[in-house]
Amino acid sequence: MAPAGDRPHTSVVTRWWTVQTAPATLQASLDGYLPAGATAAGSSSGPGSFLRMYSWPDQPAVLVGRQLTVQVDTTQQPMLVRVDAEATWLPTRPATALVPSGTTTITVVLHTKSPGLANSSIPARTFGPVTVTDRAQVDQVVALVNRLPMAAVREGIGNCPADLGGTMEVTFTGPTGIVTARLRLTLSGCRSNQLEMPDGMAVELANDGVNDLGNTIRGLLGLNWTW
Repeated sequence: MAPAGDRPHTSVVTRWWTVQTAPATLQASLDGYLPAGATAAGSSSGPGSFLRMYSWPDQPAVLVGRQLTVQVDTTQQPMLVRVDAEATWLPTRPATALVPSGTTTITVVLHTKSPGLANSSIPARTFGPVTVTDRAQVDQVVALVNRLPMAAVREGIGNCPADLGGTMEVTFTGPTGIVTARLRLTLSGCRSNQLEMPDGMAVELANDGVNDLGNTIRGLLGLNWTW
């Protein structure tokens, strides 16, 4: 497998075959066949071709977006069959992209929508900045951020919920007041969790499982902000 173009965390393998049989026979065979561990993920057919797709569950912190696509050209005999196998993996997070354990203070500020966003139903409000020095709370947030894997770069532009704006910034500082890391989150649309380190390194983090990272952090810090 080789990385796929501008998708550095996705590998694609393509293979071609020719099959000498009736199109209906091959189509029935594919409809009755399910690769081990896979589920049917889609199908289509039309004049001269048909397609079947299969997908596999994610492997937490390892693989996401595994799928197999079978495309058949029925306009000739033998028929031409193309099979594409694709898998996206989560990159390894470098040790230099971890919030230092000596962090003693967290400051959080939240803006409910981006400046200039033309959506009158969402008020432009700012919560914070709030500074938290409780060591137990600080340690919980640092541990949460440090255990998250990096997010994978997926193919193209995905479908996202409506972008209503909203950003949250979490600043980590040490005992001398020097910033040890900064986490910038977008709260709607194609959400983003970018962790920035003092040396200029920036990594995109995955969410906290099925939970939104911003919601989880606010819960740990007791910030009951609603809008």
